[in-house]
Parts: sequence; C-alpha cells; structure tokens
Amino acid sequence: MAKDKKQKLVPVTIKWRDDKQGGHNQVILENIDNKHVSVGLTTKASKGKGSTNYKLENDPLGKGKTSYMRRQGTVAPQTEYKDPRKGNMTPKDHARATEYGERAKQKYINKKKK
Repeated sequence: MAKDKKQKLVPVTIKWRDDKQGGHNQVILENIDNKHVSVGLTTKASKGKGSTNYKLENDPLGKGKTSYMRRQGTVAPQTEYKDPRKGNMTPKDHARATEYGERAKQKYINKKKK
C-alpha cells in the first residue's frame, strides 16, 4: 500500500528575515519575550565547510523545490521578520524544527539568566 502523499501536514507560519547573506525564509515556531524562535529554510544542501542542512520531506512553501532546514534555530526580535505566509510541514519535519528551536530557546534563556 503506497503512503498517502497528503498525510496530515502541520500548518506553519513562514516569515522573511534579512541577514548578512541577504535574507532567508524562517519557520516561526514560537514566541518568547518580544522575539520569535525560528529555523531557517534554504535550497542548499550544506552551509559553509561541510555543515549539512536537514533535508525536508516536502517544500513548506509548496513550490515543489527541494528544501532544506538549517540545523540551528534563531531567537531574534519580531521586528526583524516580515512578509508572513502560510506553509505546511510533515509531522516528522516539524518535530525536527521544534527540536532545533527548543535548543536555540534554551540557549537564549540560559544567556538571559547570566
């Protein structure tokens, strides 16, 4: 029996965030203080010297391109994000994104405590 391609997708909010490389789409995972916890999306398999990105099962924006997710979450002011859109991720991809986001959030909380 073939797996149904339309498995229950998790709806996510995707926003644009400018950075040193010009900017990337970011999946918004949650809010903490007045900041977004997010994970970056890209079409490249790796970043820098052999740092591989996580390959997503489907393109969250639905354009059919092969998409990757950065293995590092970001905690940044909400004012740095713009152009909100809706997207969908598979439950497996969303769980991985949440894991990366949780790591970044813990790092932010620990830094704030000091």
